[in-house]
Amino acid sequence: MVKKLDEWEQDLADNLKDPEFAEYFGADRAKSAFGSALAKARKVANLTQRQLAEKLKVTQPYIAQLENGEGNPTLEMVGKIFAMLGLRIAIEVEPIVPANPSAISVANHT
Repeated sequence: MVKKLDEWEQDLADNLKDPEFAEYFGADRAKSAFGSALAKARKVANLTQRQLAEKLKVTQPYIAQLENGEGNPTLEMVGKIFAMLGLRIAIEVEPIVPANPSAISVANHT
């Protein structure tokens, strides 16, 4: 079965052809994904933002900015944060939209 891209996926694929859009979109997605992962890991560790900040010798507002996708930590800081939570980083990359924006193949599992 061939499934056409949703209209928003097609619009995104078209917008990503603009290098400036792609740059900002990629940066925002990365910061948002990091912030979500950080908030989840902190909660699993049963720490408040303030407690994590104290362990890292940073401020609570800085942790809040990171979790909200507003901060831009260095890779060194990212590693330090997750190590403090007993975690390591595992990076996975995937296409933002399918490689062929006109259609994608979908296996029929019925």
